[in-house]
Amino acid sequence: MDQKINTDFHKPPIVITGLALAVLTWVGDSVFDAVFLNRNGIINNLLPNEAEKIWTRIFTISIITGFGFYLHKLFSRIKKCHAKMEKATNDWAATFDAINDPVFIHDAQFRITRCNLAYQKAAGLHSKDILGRPYFKVYPKTEGCLKKCAKAAETWMAQTDEITIDDRVFSIRIYPARNLDENGISTIHIMNDITENKRTEATVKHQLELLKALRKIDMSINASMDLRATLEVVLDQITSILGVDAADMLLYNRVSQRLEYGAGRGFRGRDAEKASLHIAEGYAGKVALDGRTSCLPALKGITPEFVRQSLIRNEEFVSYCCVPMISKGDVLGVIDIFQRSPLDATPEFLDIAEAMALQAAIAIDNARLFNNLHRSNVELSLAYETTIEGWSSALDLRDKETEGHSRRVTELTMRIAREMGFGDEELLHMRRGALLHDIGKMGVPDAILLKPGALTQEEWDAMKKHPRNAYELLSHITYLHHAIDIPYCHHEKWDGTGYPRGLKGEDIPVAARIFAVADVWDALRSDRPYRKAWPVEQVLEHIKSLSGNHFDPKIAELFLKMQAQDMDGAAKPQTSD
Repeated sequence: MDQKINTDFHKPPIVITGLALAVLTWVGDSVFDAVFLNRNGIINNLLPNEAEKIWTRIFTISIITGFGFYLHKLFSRIKKCHAKMEKATNDWAATFDAINDPVFIHDAQFRITRCNLAYQKAAGLHSKDILGRPYFKVYPKTEGCLKKCAKAAETWMAQTDEITIDDRVFSIRIYPARNLDENGISTIHIMNDITENKRTEATVKHQLELLKALRKIDMSINASMDLRATLEVVLDQITSILGVDAADMLLYNRVSQRLEYGAGRGFRGRDAEKASLHIAEGYAGKVALDGRTSCLPALKGITPEFVRQSLIRNEEFVSYCCVPMISKGDVLGVIDIFQRSPLDATPEFLDIAEAMALQAAIAIDNARLFNNLHRSNVELSLAYETTIEGWSSALDLRDKETEGHSRRVTELTMRIAREMGFGDEELLHMRRGALLHDIGKMGVPDAILLKPGALTQEEWDAMKKHPRNAYELLSHITYLHHAIDIPYCHHEKWDGTGYPRGLKGEDIPVAARIFAVADVWDALRSDRPYRKAWPVEQVLEHIKSLSGNHFDPKIAELFLKMQAQDMDGAAKPQTSD
């Protein structure tokens, strides 16, 4: 270590100290003789007695000798202090040089006064070529002193700065310090290489952005079955996270065996939307068949392998990467990634692209499953409705006199229910129940059901069993549980005199109360073997008379109001423009 602090002191050895004491004793004795014992000396005048002179001589020599021993002890202490200071200096220097981070100290003129070995190594210079030079001309080389350095000297507060040198990032901690030798200010710079920390921070930040992107895609998949919207979210994340110029999705159509445009981002024109490639055609088809990602760092000159040449000409794409979208072993399409500059397809880049492609494949698969399930539900529901209508038609065919009754009474029931504000699902169950209101008559013998005359009491008792027959038939069909109210309860009466259970008032399901009005209206307005249809006014008067005993008063009142409105509308003369 060439940099030393001056701690040199006079260090007399013990022999020299002894000789010095002897000389002092001799000199003291001679001085005593010359000064005190000569003829005119002080002692001769004051101490005429020879014995007193001797004791005075002994006393004087003792003082001088004692002073000599004191000097010897003083020099010994100085020597020990010097040794300690030298050891402390050497320890400090060793510690200073042992610091792994580059450290240097400069004066008020920014000249380096001291630096450790790490700084010398970082600067590539020996200390003799460093000391005395302004630090910004040594390492790191800048146009002048760091701004935070000047601020530290002004505010007398520690500062932190950051600087990049040859692709390495350093955090510089700057501490102002008092220079005791020069009675000025020195500044200590500690340089910490944080390059790896910065890289790790960037990696973590990038991974966090990726997780946020995947989370956003997950939320889009869960929140909506709109496939196009989800694909656009995926493409937004791909172009953002990967930092590419454009990307599109080609979805595989199993029927036509073609890859067809699904969505795109970052294109200047609309050429990408025209894509429709056979599954065995071009790079996209190859990736779809192989199920492996493929990248082309240079698109120019690749013909006819890259069949979408218009994208190279019109969009000026230079690089290309194609990633398959695979779910449960099935290729659902590909993601095309385009760049108008060379594309650095690192393993991390490909991992992110494939993770995004997997999310897109899940979204496509979910959408297709949902669509298939929805289609199946529609088909199943249609089959149920067709079956119910078939049963209703079969009942009408069995009894020619009531043919069309089920359809008419169903329509009227639905109309009243809509007027009362019922929702679609409730209306659906009412419709099914109305169509099947007489399903229990399948258990009534034809001799009773088709008898043209009045029924005997025994026959009437058999006829009154048809609501219970309906319950026993439909209660085992889960699909029709909510539709059973009308077939089972449409003969109950508001005053409790109906059948089969004698329910009263609001204990009767509302669907059955609505249907009861519609059923009586259609029955009285239709011909029967035993009577002709009643006039409208007579039927309306009859329903009005039964309000509060047979019918729910509120429903009867609403129905009469609806009929009055219909009659008013029919009575108004037609006008022509």
